[in-house]
Amino acid sequence: VLLALLATGFGVGVIDAGLNAYIAGLPNNAAPLNYLHACYGAGALMGPLLASGVLAAGWNWNRVYLILAAGATLFLISFATLFGTPREPAAPAESRAGGSLLGAVIALPVVWIGAAFLLLYVGLEVSLGSWMYSFLTEERATPALLAGSFVSSYWAGLMLGRLVLGSVTRRLGNVVMIQLCLAGVLLGVVLLWLAPWLSLHAVALALIGFSLGPIFPTTIALMSQLIAARLLPSAIGLMASLGAAGASLFPWLAGLLADRLGIWVILPYAIGLTALLLGAWLLFQGAASRQARSIILREDLS
Repeated sequence: VLLALLATGFGVGVIDAGLNAYIAGLPNNAAPLNYLHACYGAGALMGPLLASGVLAAGWNWNRVYLILAAGATLFLISFATLFGTPREPAAPAESRAGGSLLGAVIALPVVWIGAAFLLLYVGLEVSLGSWMYSFLTEERATPALLAGSFVSSYWAGLMLGRLVLGSVTRRLGNVVMIQLCLAGVLLGVVLLWLAPWLSLHAVALALIGFSLGPIFPTTIALMSQLIAARLLPSAIGLMASLGAAGASLFPWLAGLLADRLGIWVILPYAIGLTALLLGAWLLFQGAASRQARSIILREDLS
């Protein structure tokens, strides 16, 4: 089972990085990237419902993987039909001369700071989605069905944020949109901490999801403006990889703390991650400004 999951994760990681890099290379990419990631939110919303439906129907648990395998087969056929087998493009002159694209990417501070920003972002997103049900039922004494609907409102907000705000990004710009989204996340987390009524829990979680949604794809769109097109696939691959690492590390750390200190720690943990995310954004914004000035200087010299 572990080997099968390892292979599945490897494939999903390649698809994630590849599709992000492909769409990031298109003009006006902020909205399409948000729509791409909205489909992730839809899948995150549908996956638990699918698994619960299979178990409620009295089927064996492994039927879930048969359904997912059928979906993956449909994806493979549609992908091959849409893209076919493209010819290998001619290698850039720098590559033929022995230059390393990955080495050039690693040398860019903005890529590492952006990757750290996405590491924290994905860690916060998945930690909330993974542990909020336990927090609501055990710490806030929320009925199980109601807690499940609250968590669904979080994933629905994530999907809707990407659908609704993707087109707004064109008018406001990538940097302003990320700043507004971070402010919304902070407001939602504080509201969840102080909420005296259960109804506000759903509002707070929906607000957090809605605000978190556009951050990842808009960051990828911003990177496409800061580095050369030939470096973009390698940069996005590195950033997506560290984002996936955040999905593995931070929910595990949240569970470890909850086991040692109690489930109440989940919300302070989320607030701490939000503060780190804000700090990483300030560093990333500074690095992006320096990178943009460097690009302008090179263009003036040429």
